[in-house]
Amino acid sequence: YNINSSQAQIILLNDSNISMYYKTFFHVQDWRVNKTTITNGSIPDMYGKTLTPKEDVWKVEIMERTCACAGIKPIYVIEGYVSTETGEVFNVSTKKVSETSYNASTCASTTCH
Repeated sequence: YNINSSQAQIILLNDSNISMYYKTFFHVQDWRVNKTTITNGSIPDMYGKTLTPKEDVWKVEIMERTCACAGIKPIYVIEGYVSTETGEVFNVSTKKVSETSYNASTCASTTCH
């Protein structure tokens, strides 16, 4: 791929809105999970419609717990889709959700608390 997974994360974090969200809510590296996976086929665009890019796309997820306390807590999430060929960002979103929404990738699933 022309764009590797690390570059896809950097491209996403360089978006001005994402950068501000990241600086505001992401403070503790140990509470964070970065996940970048290849997707192909249909992905959502910025307006909720479905796109089918010709190339593979990186799905970038950056999540951070709101605290290190025991139990399931809210997490901050950045999600975006980045072209593996051009670095084009197809979609990006931010949200605060219950950790159970991302249980397979976060501390809650590894019973560290």
